[in-house]
Amino acid sequence: SFSDDGRRLATVEFNRREAVVWDVASGENLARVPLSVDGEASDLGADGSTVYTAGTDGALRHWDVDGRHRFLARVARAPYSGVGGTYGSPAPGGRFVAYTGGDDLTFFDVQSGMVTATVPIGDDFRRAPGGAWHPDGLHFALASGDQIRVWDARNGRLTARARASGPDVSAIDYSADGNALVVSELSGRVTLLDGDLHAAGRPLLLDQPAGNVAAGPDGRTA
Repeated sequence: SFSDDGRRLATVEFNRREAVVWDVASGENLARVPLSVDGEASDLGADGSTVYTAGTDGALRHWDVDGRHRFLARVARAPYSGVGGTYGSPAPGGRFVAYTGGDDLTFFDVQSGMVTATVPIGDDFRRAPGGAWHPDGLHFALASGDQIRVWDARNGRLTARARASGPDVSAIDYSADGNALVVSELSGRVTLLDGDLHAAGRPLLLDQPAGNVAAGPDGRTA
């Protein structure tokens, strides 16, 4: 995943159990974070100074890339009951966490320490990279089956919906300005949608399956 300014890129090397942060322009390796558990999910904070990782032990961690912050305090504890999802995804700004997995999507408000909504997503949700936060930190998009849906985390209201070309969506990702959503499918199809989830331009069909996608900061590349 890219930082919002496009200057940094975060990846996870699964076999080495490392999160790696790169400088895009120079190719310099800025940080290697040893993960104590298996994990394949990572995300950069807005300015690229913090990288978030999710592991198989159920923990979500954030790491200081530049060394400016020595201690990061715990801000909330999510209740076990009412949060049944497998994957936790923090929103930009940190106010909400979306928990996905099973048949439901749950939104947890970090400020109040309360669950704001639990909505059914069906039993077709299978992949951890299937969700993406809008940069406003309030709206969460999720691909499940052939449906792409967007909810308001404050109340669980469905705000947008689109149908993919097939039931094999592998990942979705918002551009930094939130005006574009990129969709990848295992068929190799990559589609750019606008803010209302309407197709923007013609889809691209790759020669191989597309297992994941990261939107570029300009809203036109991925």
